[in-house]
Amino acid sequence: MKIFKTFSLLLLVLAVVSCGSNNTKQHSANYSTDSLQLNYANGFSVFYKNNYKIIKVTNPFNGAVNETFVYVLYNKGDKQPVVEGNNIVYIQKPIQNIVCMSTTQIGYINALGLDSLIVGLSGADYVYNKGLQQKIAQGKIVDVGYESGFNYEVFMGLNPDLAFMYGINSGVKAQVDKLSKLKKKAVIAGEYLEPTALAKAEWLLFFSAFFDKEQQAKQIMDSIALEYNTLKEQAIKAISKPKVLVGVPWKGVWYLPGGQSLTSQFITDAGGEYLWADNEGVESFSISLEDIMLKSKNADVWMHTSSCQSLQDIVNTDSRLKNISVFGEGKVLNNCKRMSPMNGNDYFESGVVNPHIILKDIVSFLHPELVEPNYELKYYKVLK
Repeated sequence: MKIFKTFSLLLLVLAVVSCGSNNTKQHSANYSTDSLQLNYANGFSVFYKNNYKIIKVTNPFNGAVNETFVYVLYNKGDKQPVVEGNNIVYIQKPIQNIVCMSTTQIGYINALGLDSLIVGLSGADYVYNKGLQQKIAQGKIVDVGYESGFNYEVFMGLNPDLAFMYGINSGVKAQVDKLSKLKKKAVIAGEYLEPTALAKAEWLLFFSAFFDKEQQAKQIMDSIALEYNTLKEQAIKAISKPKVLVGVPWKGVWYLPGGQSLTSQFITDAGGEYLWADNEGVESFSISLEDIMLKSKNADVWMHTSSCQSLQDIVNTDSRLKNISVFGEGKVLNNCKRMSPMNGNDYFESGVVNPHIILKDIVSFLHPELVEPNYELKYYKVLK
């Protein structure tokens, strides 16, 4: 079951895979009519009024069309503002305790230094953050379940000020509606639908807006983007473009990330060539092992082998895989270096706010001359 969930999470990441310039204004407690300018993300926006702010989220789950959710934040003690429209949730600040419904959200909250606010999680077994692991073991953070197993009774017992929800389809709306009837505030986040790593990382500003930490988030994001884009510019100029195979079969079917996916984008930005880059989709697609074997003859590198953490694990998946040319050449790389005892993967947790480090890991393998000597991989490891 753990392997299935890990693989499912990988497929989700494979399935979802711009630039501008600005100087975001710093806002005091009394916000002028203004907006938080974004360089990459498209799924949310933040508007500042005289003494409150409006956060809008658009189409935050698969299949959503013209779906907008509006969150109005105002200070406790102030008169509640009046905002016209549908799907409006009024939220008082300060927010003192929260529930996170995905481990990715933990990455953002941790980057803002707000771990202490978390009282509930979904999928606590898969949390990598060691500080949170300790609190979970001590019962200070409680697992509230997920999807059809969401435990409303446990959730209500925690009495959180706010829940950051996550859903891959419209079912998340039913959860939010039920929580609303229970007088609980819930926000839908859809960062996983962003098409690029920097766009996903910029959702740090979304989370920061609920805690008045936009200035801190902007500084972090500026640093991330600078490092990412600087390395990307160097890598894409490289003369050689190592060809990259991705994935392993699951129950006899090989799922590949679309040519416009986040995985494909990482490979391109690292100066590589994804073997199926000509695919025009974002979502994953299946292909036969025979076709994989044929095309993989051109591969220089093999990446993202799901739950396989060694070459033997790959062989155990399908003995024919050892015939892929790069298998025995020390060129198989997986994003599984930082794993919790229950197979929680930090690549999907803190990695969301460290795309520059993920990129550097990949570049160090494709173009080692572009990183410092003896660079140590953070999220990836070479399988042996």
